Amino acid sequence: MSASIVDTNVPVVANGKRTHASVDCQLACIARLKVLVGRGRVVLDADGLIFEQYRRYLSLKGQPGVGDMFV
Repeated sequence: MSASIVDTNVPVVANGKRTHASVDCQLACIARLKVLVGRGRVVLDADGLIFEQYRRYLSLKGQPGVGDMFV
């Protein structure tokens, strides 16, 4: 099994908010997150620091963006 590190900027850019990323970059982030979500398994750090950072910038409701869906 391979592991991926998902920097907080990836789901933030996928949401298309608060970013200066290009549309192509946003689409690449969306595509990557969809692949990760499709696998059904994401591993976080034991201390929960990454999840806390995700919570600061993304909605736990899973919407309205793909980045929110990832979280």
